[in-house]
Amino acid sequence: MKSLKDSWQAERQQRQQQALDRQQTVAELLTTMQQDREHQASQLWERLNQFRSQLVDSDQARRLEFQVFQADLQQSHLNLQAQTQAFLTAMAEQRQVEAQQLAESLNAFVQQLQQRNAQFISMIAADRTLMAQQLTQELQTYQQKLQALVRSLRQQIQGDLVDLKADTQAFLLDRSQLRLQMQQQQQQDLANFMATLRSDVQDYLGEIASLRQQRAEQLSQTLSQQRAERTAELQAMFNRLADFRTELRQFHQGLQQQVWGDRNPEVATQLSEVVQPVVSSVKLPSAMPVAKPAASTASSKPAIKSTVVPTRPVATLPAKVTQPQRAVHPAIKSAKSPAKDEMAYEKAVYSFLHTSQGARLTQIESSLGINRFQAVDALRSLIKKGLVTQRDRVYHIQGDLVPS
Repeated sequence: MKSLKDSWQAERQQRQQQALDRQQTVAELLTTMQQDREHQASQLWERLNQFRSQLVDSDQARRLEFQVFQADLQQSHLNLQAQTQAFLTAMAEQRQVEAQQLAESLNAFVQQLQQRNAQFISMIAADRTLMAQQLTQELQTYQQKLQALVRSLRQQIQGDLVDLKADTQAFLLDRSQLRLQMQQQQQQDLANFMATLRSDVQDYLGEIASLRQQRAEQLSQTLSQQRAERTAELQAMFNRLADFRTELRQFHQGLQQQVWGDRNPEVATQLSEVVQPVVSSVKLPSAMPVAKPAASTASSKPAIKSTVVPTRPVATLPAKVTQPQRAVHPAIKSAKSPAKDEMAYEKAVYSFLHTSQGARLTQIESSLGINRFQAVDALRSLIKKGLVTQRDRVYHIQGDLVPS
């Protein structure tokens, strides 16, 4: 004996197969109908072209006929005007003569009509009196017959009402019994349906729970793997950036030795004081992972090598260096500490978000011991650099968000 799940799966496969067959038949029917429509459209187009040509020819012929008819109509209009004018003059004279004769005959007819009307009115008055007497007698007899008929109809209607009440009572009793039976049957069917539905829902929920558990395990594995890959890539970026910093420091020392040597140590120290803040500003972003470190290092190294080639005489350098030293060095020296503080706050916030896998603004303030302005500035700078994202008032490292 098959279980309900097996029968349901079999019926589901059968329904899917039926749906595929219906889709195939509908597609074939649509293609045939499209071909028939195209064929009919081509035929209609040819007929329309023929009809247009025929219509143009018939239109030209009709225009010629209309021009001829218009000329004939103008001529007949002129002739008709002349004939009408002559006819009207003759008819006016004839009407005057006939009007005089008609007036005389009308006077005679009015006198005769008055005499006849007087005789007719007297006859009608006598006839009306006779008809009124006859009508009163007929109405009295009809009223007596109608009263008798109404009595018989009332008796018949009362008997029919008694029979109808008895039939209605019997019908209502039958309907109430039938309604009770149907209600019991519906309750039984509903109970059976609810039992089957509960079993189906329990099976379906078990399948969904197993699928969710499998997906959760897969998702946790992928997340742990991606997190390990990101930490490895971040460590590699930090290592490459440290190498770049050491190379930049070595290049600075070599350039200083190559340009100044041991001839003028005061100018060399002044130039080192001017260049040192610039080098420190290059070293500050070491805590932030760069999007393309390989390309940046590769592009920076050839630029450094190219700057070594043009060497200038030592005698001209002190004047060029000491001249901007008075204006540039104090500004750089005064702006050195706020930049270091901002980069330190950004580094601390970034490392905290990386370890905590996302946090709110209050958690960042309480954990790092900084105020609201410092935390907001650091987060805004990291968001502009594309390292941090915000969703639902929670800040995350870029790439840690997994679509739900």
